[in-house]
Amino acid sequence: MLTINLQVDFLQPDGSTITNTISEGPKGAAAGDILMTYTFEWIHADIDPKDTFKVSVQKKKEHEMAKMAVEKSIESIRRMVQDGTIKA
Repeated sequence: MLTINLQVDFLQPDGSTITNTISEGPKGAAAGDILMTYTFEWIHADIDPKDTFKVSVQKKKEHEMAKMAVEKSIESIRRMVQDGTIKA
């Protein structure tokens, strides 16, 4: 039985961390059931948590950044499967 559990951390200069975790779904990797989980931990020493406007603006910005990161990763993985770089 093949077990997959891989984690890659991307450390940002400001102390923020983006973690990509690849793991098996309930059917297992041998059945092609592989999951990718993104975790975003952003550090904002420059934003006062009581400043609801700045917090709201930053959350919206981070939501868009996270969405783009996930979409671009999916596009890249699909392209690698199509060109044979990785096997589905």
